[in-house]
Amino acid sequence: MATVSYLTSASNEIYSDAALGYITARKNDIFVVSSTLGISAAAIAGAIAEENTESTLVSSPGVC
Repeated sequence: MATVSYLTSASNEIYSDAALGYITARKNDIFVVSSTLGISAAAIAGAIAEENTESTLVSSPGVC
């Protein structure tokens, strides 16, 4: 099985802790989808982090 690593200090300034936690909790699912579709796990994780962070920002009170 592959290992997914990211630089917390670099990525937590862009993506929320909740988004990174979501990815960590679902890393096995990400690997399955990655191998099934032939897409890199990093690309899938990045898309998940982006979407999770954006939806968190949109749903946060007081954020325009």
